[in-house]
Amino acid sequence: LAPEMVKQLPKVRVTEEDRRAVHAAIRANMKSREGEPYSARLLDSDVKRIVKQGKFWLNARKVPVPDGVRLELTVTLRPVVKEVLFVDKHGKEIGASEDVLLEIITEQERHFSRYLLMHDCGVIEQFYRARGYPFANVEGKAEYCAEGAKVKFLVRKGHYIVVRSIDFEGNEFFDHDQLYARIQTRVQTFWRNIFIVPDAKYIRSVLDEDLKTLLAAYRDEGFLDAGVALKSVRFKDKQARVAITVDEGERYIVESISVKGNTVFSTEELVEKLAMKPGGPYRREDREKDVDAISELYDRNGYLYTVEPDISYGLVGSKVRLTYTIHEGPQIYLEKLRIEGNYRTRDRVIRREMSVYPGEKLDRREWNKSLQRVLNLQYFEGLQVTDEPGSAPGRRTLVLKLTERKTGQMRFGFSYSTAIGLQGIFAVSQPNFDFRDLPKSVGDFFTGNAFVGGGTSLTLTFQPGRAHTNYGIVYRDPHVMDSDNRLSAGLHYRDSEYLRWDERKEGFHVGLGRNLNRKLTVDMFYRLEANTLTNISPSSPIDVFLSEGTKNLSALKPVVTFSNTDFDVHGTRYSGYYAQASYEYAGGFMGGEVDFSSASVRLATYRKVFEDAEGFKHVLSLELSGNWKEPHHNTKIIPWYERYFLGGPGTLRGFEWMGAGPKEGRDFIGGSVRAAATLEYSLPLPIDKKHFRGVLFVDTGNLARDVDSFLLSEFRLSVGFGLRIKAANMFVFVLDFGYPLIRFSGDERRTFHFSFGTEF
Repeated sequence: LAPEMVKQLPKVRVTEEDRRAVHAAIRANMKSREGEPYSARLLDSDVKRIVKQGKFWLNARKVPVPDGVRLELTVTLRPVVKEVLFVDKHGKEIGASEDVLLEIITEQERHFSRYLLMHDCGVIEQFYRARGYPFANVEGKAEYCAEGAKVKFLVRKGHYIVVRSIDFEGNEFFDHDQLYARIQTRVQTFWRNIFIVPDAKYIRSVLDEDLKTLLAAYRDEGFLDAGVALKSVRFKDKQARVAITVDEGERYIVESISVKGNTVFSTEELVEKLAMKPGGPYRREDREKDVDAISELYDRNGYLYTVEPDISYGLVGSKVRLTYTIHEGPQIYLEKLRIEGNYRTRDRVIRREMSVYPGEKLDRREWNKSLQRVLNLQYFEGLQVTDEPGSAPGRRTLVLKLTERKTGQMRFGFSYSTAIGLQGIFAVSQPNFDFRDLPKSVGDFFTGNAFVGGGTSLTLTFQPGRAHTNYGIVYRDPHVMDSDNRLSAGLHYRDSEYLRWDERKEGFHVGLGRNLNRKLTVDMFYRLEANTLTNISPSSPIDVFLSEGTKNLSALKPVVTFSNTDFDVHGTRYSGYYAQASYEYAGGFMGGEVDFSSASVRLATYRKVFEDAEGFKHVLSLELSGNWKEPHHNTKIIPWYERYFLGGPGTLRGFEWMGAGPKEGRDFIGGSVRAAATLEYSLPLPIDKKHFRGVLFVDTGNLARDVDSFLLSEFRLSVGFGLRIKAANMFVFVLDFGYPLIRFSGDERRTFHFSFGTEF
């Protein structure tokens, strides 16, 4: 600090005790010692070390004496900040945002520094400018007293500025809408005043980034001489009108493409796979595709390599010569795969997801797919691969280090409707079940260290109640005895007392199937059930009376499933698509007393929209489903207990459970044709990305008694938002708030849906 600035400070009241404490603190932090050789460098580091503590200003002076030098240290105590205030231009105290307080360094009971005060003024200015106050100005002042310093930040926010228009000049290749779609700065519109969407505040730093984005877009398309600049920003009536000028220049053409350094594959073989061709436009995206195409050949055959694309410019015209230089390494074979960290999951469960085996060429593309399949099991929350030399050159041992996650879940939930009242559920599921892993103690069961690791799944449902009771058990083995055969079996019992009738359903199912490949499976399910409707009151719907008594159901259902979706280490499904189709035939030659045919289809796609630096993803998903049933032989209508219903989580949020569709009197009677769709945007919440996710959703659906009465004009529509909370790495809470936009007479609303569970 300049000496004249130090002189402005008042004399700080210092006691003898303070003097001794300061003397001891300074001596303790000095490496220069009496009786030792003098070192200017050592003294300089001593001074920096002491000043860095932020408690003192220190000035060191070397004074020659007959037998050496004497070091004189002038110490000035920095005053302690006793109060920090934020005031407006009128001197009136204003509140400070928590975000600001976290960013500034000046705070109570901390030693005052004018340099840090200037730094904090800049931080506060940037805070307001990033929120639409481009003319924000902050001035810091300190008032001294014997006890310390009182700091005031004088905040002049200025006007809040919105962007009224953005004009592009000189653009021909991209039109206005294409350029506008690439930037973050938004224009104020009527809808932005109504809906919660990114607003149109003017932020100069964002606009500067937009200019870089537009320039990159042009150069990616081959306009290598392009220029993008901010022509003007005009401010009027708290609005900004932005003008951006574009100088596209000539689009560069590929004059020639060559490959060098290749010996494993011929030049013709490599060039054949390239997307860019001589005479075509130069595009960065095509260049990256070409690098990937060359890389795939080397990856598939286990070679170490690098591919370096390089462009050179012709002397005349807008042409480039493109060269791919390949540095080839040896061919690598996988000698051994070692798996570590899987203290729960058995090795064979992991190895069967691998498509690269010891003794084979190390196909890195297949290896990466194998790792993704291991993640898709959702048994692990961490995965790391290390490479170790093998027994000979060209051979490698890969070590797969895994971090197990708790896979078991205990799920609790409830719902309420006018039809069945309050209904709760308790379910236990273990998707990584192993009946041979017996607990060694009671604690093993509750900590998840028992009945786990075999790669099969077991779900137990326990729902006792006075009015509603539900029990069930389902076991699935996707690889029977480590083969491609599949097995599923289950028992279920449900007994419900509704307001005007009683219903009981009991039976079992068994399914056999096969994994045709790693994505496609086929299954054949058989179910046998006894369904009973009794104690029907006279005011019940006629369709309930038609299903009265006990009737046995025997049905066969083939199912085809194609799944190509990926999960990340956080358990988020972020890419791929899913399709499942089934057909069920009940009665007829299968026996039983209920005859019908039914078909179902479910389609889903997931797309990663954005991924932050920590690996947390924003995901857009679309799920579609359709269901149809039709009676045959001796059955005239679909029985009550086999009908589809609409409303509530899983079909149509914002509506009551079973609260939309055909109705008779006060009761919803279900239907035989149903369609539903959900568009959902899921994102990590900044409060705690690992434990909090938010969702925005749009649900639509329709339900009709039969095909003839299914009308497109009767689709319901709802929108809403929700939270997914993972508390203490155990409890998972699901909260959804839905609001119907399109509903029909008789439909019942339910704004809030809630469930929670726990992992073990």
